[in-house]
Amino acid sequence: MLALQPLPVNEDEPYRAFLAAFQLDRFDSGWHIVRDHRGWRVRDIQVCSLWLASIQPSFDSHAFLFVVHTPDGASGLFAFAGSDGLPIIVSEPVAVRDSVSEALSSINLSPTSSDFAEISLDGISHSLHVRALSLSYDLHFSNPSSKCLRRIQRELVATAESLRDRRISDYLQVWRRYLSE
Repeated sequence: MLALQPLPVNEDEPYRAFLAAFQLDRFDSGWHIVRDHRGWRVRDIQVCSLWLASIQPSFDSHAFLFVVHTPDGASGLFAFAGSDGLPIIVSEPVAVRDSVSEALSSINLSPTSSDFAEISLDGISHSLHVRALSLSYDLHFSNPSSKCLRRIQRELVATAESLRDRRISDYLQVWRRYLSE
């Protein structure tokens, strides 16, 4: 009997378009080598931290927000998901005001049952993948009801707004519908 082997999974696949836009060689912090078409080293980029947020409203388009911190500052990029669920990059990274990183320090790692949202037919889900020099984690939450998760959701919107990209203004209106105080 012939057993089929699963295809190797490239952990960077969902991030490939963002990595190319920022000229990074992997989804991680540390030194990244930029190479030309011949494979020769052109320059290095020091990444202090980076994060990717996936935003998934129930009945609207899915989108991504990617932020990279280097010693020179933070840059960000917003992208809509294509029919395959992967980001479609149509712009260049720009300077961004990242308020998410600070909000992440307020995560309550021991939530009580009152911190969980009720079941909803129309809601929003967020996945946040964070990589820093001394820490790496993935955070998934839907319809946030706890104070710290609502703050992270608000700061995600604020960070996207700081990109000042007119193409996403309609999407920001959709996203704001899910914000709660």
